[in-house]
Formats: sequence, C-alpha cells, structure tokens
Amino acid sequence: MPIFPPIVIPPNTLQTPKGVEMEEVPAETEDEETLKRNVDHLEALKNRIKMNGNVSLWTTEDFSTHDAAIAAGKAKY
Repeated sequence: MPIFPPIVIPPNTLQTPKGVEMEEVPAETEDEETLKRNVDHLEALKNRIKMNGNVSLWTTEDFSTHDAAIAAGKAKY
C-alpha cells in the first residue's frame, strides 16, 4: 500500500514578493469555465460509442438526470 506525504495547505495570508503583482481571475469567469467543462464532459460520456464505432456503449441506462444536468448547465452560460 503506497504511503502518501501529508497535504500542506498554505495559509491565506501569503504575500507576493515586492514588485510582483498578482492577477486574479474573477471567480465568476472561473466558475463559468468549470461549468462549461463539466457539461462538455457529461455530453462526451453520454455520446460514447464502442470500439467498432457505430454502437452506443450504453444499453438500458436512464439518462434523464444527465440530460437535466446538461440542460441546467447550458442555461447558465
């Protein structure tokens, strides 16, 4: 069993060195990009096909919750 090193979370009080300015990405933009990436991922998973290229990977799965999540995500961007 692998042994992982402890996770170190830096304090929120870190300061940038003198002469260095930090650019902050607006949280709204970052959230929108994350949302779009997640919606794209759900669509890609839903549209997967088998190696032969013409048969869906999915058989009897119900995608109603996935479809609802995709629609809700797209409505926000």
